[in-house]
Order: sequence, then structure tokens, then C-alpha cells
Amino acid sequence: MYLLQMKRFECGDESSVCELVFIKKGEDPDGVGEDRRLRVSRDTLMQFEYFKTSPSFALSSHREEPSNRFVIVDVDPQVAAVVLQVYPILSLEIEHFRPSMITSLTKDNFIDTLVALEYFTGGCSYSILERVAMMTSKEFQGDSAFAMALLQSLDQPPIGRLIISTCNYWARGLTEMVLDHPECIRPLYDRVAGDEARQAAIVLIDRIYLGKLREFWGAVAVTERLERFLTVVTNSQTFPDALYKVFADRQHSLQTHTVMKPFLSDGSRSSVRLHGWRLALPVFKGQRSEETLPSERTVTEVTRWEVPTNGRHRTGCYSISGAFAIEREGQPPVTLHGSDEFTSSMRVTINDGHEPPTKVLNLAADELVRKGVGDVRLKEVKLRLTETLFLYASLAMQYLQCCIEQGKWREINNMSRALGRDARETVLGHLTRVEYEYFSHPMIVIACWCSGSITQQLSPELSSSLAKVDCGELRTTNDDIGAFLDHVVPLMQPRHQQYCPVIKMERSWASMKAGRGADKDLRRTVRSLQSELASKNAEIAQLKAKLAQVTRNSGVSSTDKASTTRGRNPTSADTDSEAPTTTSIATNMQPGTT
Repeated sequence: MYLLQMKRFECGDESSVCELVFIKKGEDPDGVGEDRRLRVSRDTLMQFEYFKTSPSFALSSHREEPSNRFVIVDVDPQVAAVVLQVYPILSLEIEHFRPSMITSLTKDNFIDTLVALEYFTGGCSYSILERVAMMTSKEFQGDSAFAMALLQSLDQPPIGRLIISTCNYWARGLTEMVLDHPECIRPLYDRVAGDEARQAAIVLIDRIYLGKLREFWGAVAVTERLERFLTVVTNSQTFPDALYKVFADRQHSLQTHTVMKPFLSDGSRSSVRLHGWRLALPVFKGQRSEETLPSERTVTEVTRWEVPTNGRHRTGCYSISGAFAIEREGQPPVTLHGSDEFTSSMRVTINDGHEPPTKVLNLAADELVRKGVGDVRLKEVKLRLTETLFLYASLAMQYLQCCIEQGKWREINNMSRALGRDARETVLGHLTRVEYEYFSHPMIVIACWCSGSITQQLSPELSSSLAKVDCGELRTTNDDIGAFLDHVVPLMQPRHQQYCPVIKMERSWASMKAGRGADKDLRRTVRSLQSELASKNAEIAQLKAKLAQVTRNSGVSSTDKASTTRGRNPTSADTDSEAPTTTSIATNMQPGTT
């Protein structure tokens, strides 16, 4: 169908018509049939870079034949027919882009058509790729086979560039496919920097990082799935190998560049926000009149420049750098600080945890005067800020957050052991600053991170941070304190150990434990006495029962004797002999008998 449409183009004068012959390598052009020939106007062809530059023929193994015939090798004629429907005017810019090619795209010819378009144009523009994505993504989005085909074609230009520039259109289908089949992007991890396919994979990882993994995998399974995912996509043998690799790597990242004049202010606010960054006003050497707006102060009044870095990444791994400069109209720019001076090391954050600001001391006043900017106002200062987000390490930090929330202490310890020393201490430093309002057992988290993985005494900065750690006293158990004392306190500087609240807490717990021990002894004694009293009461009851029995038996014997006495006349001798017996019995019954 496309072939017939192309052959029926209004080509005008026959001399302006070109014949395109499509052959396979080594095939005779004269031997191919009509189904592999197209007739297109020369004006149309000359809008494509491939046809209008002779070097393209040599580089692409194509040659121009006499009589306006072009022999094209290894291109499908029906795909070429779809591409040549673009019919550009002057250039392939978006305003001249006919939708006929896009409406002819199907799931089956989509990739081949874009590859051919790239071939003929010498490189598809971002505007064309965006129009293609915008008009086709909704129709193709839910097709898993199409998503897999795109991922398997990232090596073919311009598919990688299509994903990089228009990922928002394809994000859902592609990220779900990558999560289920991480092996499809595994070969791209070790590509050189700048490789389009590798960068496309990084963009997809960014979409996964920004997504909701817990909803996709389930809250319980997310840690296990992340272990497998990171191992596969980084082309690693084991998960610890993958963890070491992603924290040591600085190449697999995305950068965001922002240019701003952060200190332009109308006096109604003390900071500005742009792309999520909050830029505080500089720290001044002294306070002048409160009526002076910050934007009107001079650069010589500034002690240091700083950019707060908290609240930007949720959970992630990143760094920032920037350059402060003064650019005035008609004058050359003056750099106050370059990006090599104003830069942070690798930073990590969990759940929007606070990180110290990135800062640099201002130049001395005489140096600023020497540069000719001593009287420049802050409103003229321009900041070029660069954010570098390390995507694979950011996913690893999400894994750590899930382990903390689920109380997976062994996994936390294994992760710490897998990292290099710098990365391990960077994460430890952040763990001392995490607000544990959503986490339980903060001390055991830090203890698990340190146990067996950190053996040398910590730096004064880290030691001081550990001495101030939020202990979460209401949730702390005796086991938490014991783990912290065993695995963390010995790593701290001696001067910080004595101020550590955990040690104070341990003493309090010991005192409480001693008090509880005394209470237990007292209760044990009371229970023993109560048991002994119960035993004595039982003995008394038994004795009373025996005595009652004896009394009853004695009463029967006395009655019998009285009856015998009434049957005869007792003598005085009989009376005398019975009296002691009666008296003896009466005496023995007193007291307490009836």
C-alpha cells in the first residue's frame, strides 16, 4: 500500500523524478522487481540529509546511479515508503511535519521506521521524536511485547534517544517491563559514558526510582526484589558486589543544571525556591540597618555562601556543585567561586533526612576589590547549580530504608560490610541525623551498621555526631542499649563517650534494674513467708481436728462410766479413784476446747 502511494506522488517533470532501488548486499540492482522500487520527486529526496550530501552515500554504502536512480542497500522499501511520506518543506522541523508518516506507524513497523528515518535524516530531531511519542504512546502503551521490543532495540538509533527525550510518554509500560525483566538492560551498564543506550537505561532507572516500588512489588517483597534487581541490572555476580559497585560509581548519573539569581528579593522573603532547591541568604559579617534589603547588600559583606541540601531527594544518593559569578552588561563576567570549589561530596538521605549545607567561604574584601566587584550588590550575583543524582545508589538507599522499617538487622549489617570505607562512613553519618519518628530502634540500626564492618576509631566529626544521636528513649530496649554499647561506643573518641546519652541511659537502666532486683527479693521473701504461714495454718487445722476427735472419744467414755456408777452404790474408794481421772481430762481440755 505504501509503495503504491509513493509511486503515485505528483512528481511533475519526469527529469525531477528519482527512482529508488532497494537491494540486499551483493544483489544486482537490475534484477529486482517492481515491488522493491519507488519513484519519488527529487525535491522531496533533497530534504533528507542522506540524499543531498554525497558523503552520506559513501559512508552508508549507497551510490547514485545515472538517470536519477539511487540504489539503497539493506533498507526495507515499505519502511522507506512510510518515512518518505514526511515530505518536509525546507527542513524537518516540527511545524512542517506532516502526520501521514505517524498515522502509518504500527507496532510492527514502528522501530524499523524510526531507524530508517534516522538513517535518511542523519539524526532525528528531538521535536520529531516528541511528536512521534505524543501521537503513538497512548495506543502502544499497554502492549508488553511492544515495550520489550523497544527495550531490546535501545542499541539502534534513535530508539535510545527516543526514550531519553520522551520517557514520560512511555514510562509506565517500560518501567514495569524493566522491573519484571531487568536482564533486558543488563548489558548496558558497562557501556562507555555518553552511549545513548546506556543513558536511556539510566533514564528508565530514574523513573523506577521516582515510582512506587512498594505498590508494584508489595511492601514485604520489595527488599528481596530490589536485591535481585540491582544484582542483575549492574551485571554483578552477587548482591554485595552490586552494592559496592553502585556506591563506588560516579558515571551512572543524571545531572540537572539550573541558572538563577538567587538573591533578587523584594524584601518579603528571605529565600527563594527553584526546582526544589531552597537557597538561603548568605551569612553576613555584620548586621547593618534592618531597612537595607538583602539584595542591596554588597558582596564584601558576605562571610560565606551556602546552599541547604535537605528536603530534595526523599531517599537517595546525590551531590551538588555550583559556580557563583557576577555578570554585568557590557563587562566580562567575574567568577567568585567555580564548581571545583563549591561542591559537595557524595551525599545520602533517608526519608528526607537532614544533611548539612554545601558552603564555601567568600573571598577576602581586598580580593573582591581587586577583581573590580567590591561594590557589586547581591542582586547581581548569578549561581549556576548542578545536581548529580546517582540512580543505582539511590535505589540501594531505598533498599536500606525498607530494611530499617522492617527490622531486617542482618541485611543492614550485610549492606554495611559490602560498601567501601568512604561510602560506609557517609551512610553512617547520615544515620546519626535521621529523624526516627517513623522508625523504631534507632540505636540498633546504627549498631548493626557498625558491627564487624567498622573496626577503626571514627573521625572526630562522626564521633561527635554519634554522641548526639536521637536515642528514641520511648522505644529503646535493653537489647538496643547493649548493642550500641558493644558495637558503637568503642569506636567513638574518648571525649565523646562520656557525653553520649546512651551511656547515661545505660546507667539509668542499671539503677532501675538494681531497684527492680531489690523489689524482686522483697517479693520473694514475702511469698516465702506467706507460704510458710499457710503451712503452719494447715498444721494447726490438723491439730484442731485431732483434738476434736479426742474430745468426742473422751465424752463417750465418761458417759459409759456414769451409767455404770448409777447401777451400783459407789464407795468412797471408788469416788476417790475416779476423781483424778475426771480432773485430768478437764485440765487437758483447757483452754480452747468445748
